[in-house]
Amino acid sequence: MRLVGNLDHEMAAFQFSSFLSQKGIRSSYEPFVDPVSKKKHFHIWVQEEEDLEQAIELLNNFHQEPEKTEFKPTPSKPVWKLKIKPAPPKLTLTLTNILIAICLYLFIWCVGQNFTVAKEKGAFAVQHGYIPLLEQLMFDFPVRDQKMDQFLTLHPIQAPEELNQLPAEEKVEWMQITSIPMWQGIEPMLLKRHVVEAPLFEKISQGEYWRLLTPIFLHGGLLHILFNMAWLFLLGRQMEERIGKLRLLGFVVLVGIIANIAQYFVSGYEFLGFSGVIVGMAGFIWSRQRVAPWEGYPLPLATEIFIAVFVLAILVLSMVIFTLEFFSVIQNTLYIGNTAHIVGGVCGILLGRLHFFGRSRK
Repeated sequence: MRLVGNLDHEMAAFQFSSFLSQKGIRSSYEPFVDPVSKKKHFHIWVQEEEDLEQAIELLNNFHQEPEKTEFKPTPSKPVWKLKIKPAPPKLTLTLTNILIAICLYLFIWCVGQNFTVAKEKGAFAVQHGYIPLLEQLMFDFPVRDQKMDQFLTLHPIQAPEELNQLPAEEKVEWMQITSIPMWQGIEPMLLKRHVVEAPLFEKISQGEYWRLLTPIFLHGGLLHILFNMAWLFLLGRQMEERIGKLRLLGFVVLVGIIANIAQYFVSGYEFLGFSGVIVGMAGFIWSRQRVAPWEGYPLPLATEIFIAVFVLAILVLSMVIFTLEFFSVIQNTLYIGNTAHIVGGVCGILLGRLHFFGRSRK
């Protein structure tokens, strides 16, 4: 092997090596770090001695005009033109489609349970999310809410005003239940200017570890799930085509758990939705486009900017409403899990820097 020269960027080394291959010159490239400048460069090597002079000349031309058409790889032309009957399209079961199917199935299941709960426990129970599916899959289901659920099973209530119409004993029982300490998050404690000592991870500490992840599969409304599933279909397919099912699954689980835990500490357990992972996917793709642009993620910059502006706008709006609530100007909480968005996005960007999540050679 003989050294032809150096290039500063891996994408350029890959492009030039591909160009040499089209010329019939066997070549390779490898990274090295300059001991003086500490900068990373890439050596270009040719296999055969007789190809060295031509390769050096071509590299000099490449340095002068790297964007020249002749240096851009072109697909080889087939020797024979065969008329082959195209095979019927195969229905591939992708992980992205499975995740979408799970979210849709749980959403429809939850909608069905809403009617049953409204009939048996009253509309007040539905408003507070005392639905069997949510009770099993939300991040937590603390003792206070368990007792409220039991109370509403015995005393169906349609509106909060009906609590005042209960007999005295039931009123006392309700007041005792509402006084049970429950973790409601740092944000509510700041608004109330009162620190409440409450147990954390009540159900998870009892071994229900699936709750760390399952809130991402739940959604609170038709627009909510349609918006999230559209983004999951767009971003999930791009990632799955490049890193495969297993690594995509690992990404979803890792980002989902971290974003959920962060949201739980800030706002308590009443949150749901896939959007934290979706922002993480957008951050991941943004990171890979800069670390390894040759992997070819086709996410336009305008789309990345839209997602970033959306998250930033929600953050600013949340901070404004929180400030107004803190100074008692308004009493109107904005129920958006923006902590999960931000933490998910940061996780995605950091994971995108790891070689483990590089494009699979398969």
